[in-house]
Amino acid sequence: EHKQAQQQRAAGAAGVATTSHATTRGEVTAVMPLPYDGIDHERKAVCIQEATYAGAKGAALGLGVAAPIVAAGHYYSPFFRRFSVSAKTALVVSPLFLLFFLKSELTMNACAQRRRQFATATAAASAAEAQK
Repeated sequence: EHKQAQQQRAAGAAGVATTSHATTRGEVTAVMPLPYDGIDHERKAVCIQEATYAGAKGAALGLGVAAPIVAAGHYYSPFFRRFSVSAKTALVVSPLFLLFFLKSELTMNACAQRRRQFATATAAASAAEAQK
């Protein structure tokens, strides 16, 4: 198991995705590189990081807007005070999740478009270079 981890770390450091095969006794027979899947995992990780950050900012905005409104409603409206704790919690949490998922998804889509444009431009440049 220790040898397998070392092999996978070495392959990962070289930028190669790997897989391993285990027997019924837990022995590793080989560490082989995975076939190229056409995805630039480094850029994908950047997209995920950007989307997470944008989602967190959206969630903070949702919480920052919804919580004071619900608190004000609770303190100043007798009608609003009759709502259950669950309803008030839902009024605070729903905008938080909405903005988190919306901002994350929009950021992820924008990043995917940038990645496609980069791949298209790279392919066109490679084709032009090959024709020379």
